Amino acid sequence: MSIEKIKQAFISINVSIFKNKDSGNLYGTPSSIKTDTKTIYVAMQLKSSDVP
Repeated sequence: MSIEKIKQAFISINVSIFKNKDSGNLYGTPSSIKTDTKTIYVAMQLKSSDVP
């Protein structure tokens, strides 16, 4: 996999951040992760989740 393809895979990761008005806690809801990105995460032994 080329460096450019790896770069684009990580750029495509998005997270929406929400703030609870009462507690002030922040919560992140990830977008779905592409297959290429999942492959990179496995190769680098990183954890990823599609669940908030």
